[in-house]
Amino acid sequence: GETIDTVWLAFSSDGGTTWTTTRYVNAIGAGKHTNEPWAIVKGSKMIVLYRDGSWSNIAIKETSADGTTWLTPRVVATNSTANSGSVWTSNGTIYVITRHTQTRDAMLLTSRDSGATWATDPVPLLRAPANLGSGSLGMTYGAPVDLGDGLVWCPIGLEQSLDTSRIY
Repeated sequence: GETIDTVWLAFSSDGGTTWTTTRYVNAIGAGKHTNEPWAIVKGSKMIVLYRDGSWSNIAIKETSADGTTWLTPRVVATNSTANSGSVWTSNGTIYVITRHTQTRDAMLLTSRDSGATWATDPVPLLRAPANLGSGSLGMTYGAPVDLGDGLVWCPIGLEQSLDTSRIY
């Protein structure tokens, strides 16, 4: 019954028989979209990333290291949008694949300290073509996979035009 201004999380402690729901981010009345939330988990710590604005930033809300309390939401990447393209690797690094909102390039957002600080690599993982058709999204989805030993494999979808996409 609410708008796209609210992110909800559902939890089950009995194998999915029953669920509780919690309003996680409430931006109602702020005129701010919080679309496409997704969670990444390591041990008892959870980080939920979401779009902070309709087409502008990526924000996170995270638990404390022991998973007992939620910290204040904050923006971790500007001029970016994304969805579930992320992995928390066995060596502790978090990789998030984002789409630059102006160039439509695939970018890499990284945290090496369990989400405390974040950096966007200035060099795109994959450049969107210069001749993107009107309305094209450019980079659409990334799906990083932890291969162990510090290696990550990441297929990336790239919309060439409104009717042509490729996987790289």
